[in-house]
Amino acid sequence: MRFLKAAIVLGLIAAPSPMFAAQSADIEAKGNSPAFCNISNDGGTIKMEVSSDFDKLSGQGKYSYVANGSSKVVLSAVSLVAPKGAEAAIPSLELVDLVANASSSAEAASKASDGAVRQAGYIDAAIKQDNVKRLLTTGDYALSATATCTSL
Repeated sequence: MRFLKAAIVLGLIAAPSPMFAAQSADIEAKGNSPAFCNISNDGGTIKMEVSSDFDKLSGQGKYSYVANGSSKVVLSAVSLVAPKGAEAAIPSLELVDLVANASSSAEAASKASDGAVRQAGYIDAAIKQDNVKRLLTTGDYALSATATCTSL
């Protein structure tokens, strides 16, 4: 009988206990997505065509705007290169639904985005006469500006 009691006690002690068999693992993962903002001219140089009234050159390109948080786009002053002795003209560049600028001396800024953005759109480029003759002088013209994307 003693042998049986000793065997039962020993069996209880040696038997796996749920308390001793349970294991746990703490799992933790961390990361950070840094602010990202990009504006790009997807079509390269925009070819402008003269209007039937010879008073305007215009053309269209494409842009992409991607940001993973609040951001804005600034379009620099628009630089106009015109033929020597050309009549007065007004340059303009517009990233449609984003920002436009027709100034040769000041930059223009878009509204701040309200979070992440993935936008594709058109770039409208134009040079319009600004003179009493209402004509563009013959010759080669060019526009340029820089669009800069900034995370806020």
